[in-house]
Amino acid sequence: MDKIIDRAKKFIAMMNNSAASQSETTQAAAHLKKLLDKHNLTMGDVSQEDVSKTIVKDIYDTGYKSVPYEQLSLAGNLARGYGCEMIQTGSSFAFVGPEASALVAKEMYIYISHQLYCLAGVNCIAQRIKGAAKRRYTRTFIIAAGQEIFDRLDSVTVSAETETYEMVRAPAVAEALAVMYPRLKTRKLKGDLCGSGFAGGAEAGKNISLNTQVTG
Repeated sequence: MDKIIDRAKKFIAMMNNSAASQSETTQAAAHLKKLLDKHNLTMGDVSQEDVSKTIVKDIYDTGYKSVPYEQLSLAGNLARGYGCEMIQTGSSFAFVGPEASALVAKEMYIYISHQLYCLAGVNCIAQRIKGAAKRRYTRTFIIAAGQEIFDRLDSVTVSAETETYEMVRAPAVAEALAVMYPRLKTRKLKGDLCGSGFAGGAEAGKNISLNTQVTG
């Protein structure tokens, strides 16, 4: 039985290897699920120590004195879409999760945030939207885009092959969060779906590229 557990740990390590490709990670998850099913084991039978060691936090300082609500919403959606959690501390966002996921979530947040603000600005110029109306348009544009992007990411990551990976990742992230932020208070963000920028933002979220190269 020890040899079987060791094999399971190797698959888990591959699933959390920052150098592994998407196909290698998915393959490892599929092999792990097959191994556990064959020997009638559960994740409770496999130590999560190796997985917990891979949980990191990648911090990005937004530079805002008061972080705009749409930025919180976008960062949260991207974090969840890439298998992380997003924690706000002052002007900073911490993306907490497996090392590769946290890095990708942070870098994609930086890239997509910039792209969406540019797109919203262009639309406001074209539609002659100014002042407070421009602020409302931009807010709802980015919130709607973030929700659409999360739906795209979620549809890719939810599959039979990655289900086992979620069984490993979620408890490990929760455990790491409890250690990193012992006094953590959570709140649920509400999407503002009635603003003038919603339709344009949803369309942008459907079409924006999610294949940008991430360096680190």
